[in-house]
Amino acid sequence: MPEEQVLVSEDGHSVEHEYHMQAADLHRLAAHHFAAAARHQLVAAEADEADDVQGAAYQAYLAYGHQIQAVSYAEEAALRDEDAEEDDVEAE
Repeated sequence: MPEEQVLVSEDGHSVEHEYHMQAADLHRLAAHHFAAAARHQLVAAEADEADDVQGAAYQAYLAYGHQIQAVSYAEEAALRDEDAEEDDVEAE
């Protein structure tokens, strides 16, 4: 019987670990898109300096798309982290 309890707690830890890994992946995706947005903004700035209005607008548009993706992933990661914290508090 005690062996079953150990298996259950290991499974619970495994599920919790997987949940944290999913949140970590979402944080990485958010960081990737924030970095891509920053790169596009820098290219937009260079285009503006070169009086390339269309190029600047295009790069700004790409940056904005990455920003939206980044915020979405960051929010989802934060929700998962919050859910995990609530589960930890309930377990205590």
